[in-house]
Amino acid sequence: MQTFLVLLKTTPYEKLLVRTIMRQSGVTRTVFYVYFDNKDDLARETLSAQLEDVILHVSRVFTSAHTMNMQTTAESLRVLRSKQDDIRRLFAIQRTQLHLRAEFQDQVAQSISEQVRRYWPKTPPQQQDYFSQLFAASMIATILWFFQHQDVSEADLVQVINTCVFQGLAKLLTD
Repeated sequence: MQTFLVLLKTTPYEKLLVRTIMRQSGVTRTVFYVYFDNKDDLARETLSAQLEDVILHVSRVFTSAHTMNMQTTAESLRVLRSKQDDIRRLFAIQRTQLHLRAEFQDQVAQSISEQVRRYWPKTPPQQQDYFSQLFAASMIATILWFFQHQDVSEADLVQVINTCVFQGLAKLLTD
């Protein structure tokens, strides 16, 4: 995966060949295909590895007191900032069968949906789903905005997310 990320810095995804990845990483064809079905699968697994900590933090973004967990949100932002170049390259990969940013957004929506059902069980299912989808979409927009604004601290962005996203969207949830 590390070789794949290095190669993405100089080679567009469409032109990157599996045999080049194998040659650069010193992995045989057999070994590559034990772990990955194809290049798209490698890209998915690489993004998952890059965002593993973020997904873990997203799974704990709300508290039982119906507030946003500021600490886990700040930790997610630190992880994102430390890996932003690789994440940006992976998010840019779009093909007919592969759209990594959309797949990540779906993962976030699913995680948020589970939390909403747990903490706001009386909210109608359509509202739960709408909140989860909207929160996930706003998370993608926030990540992309954050990558473009290096002057914004994680702490400042946590406050903005809490005020603009969580508190604004939380009105969709009822108890």
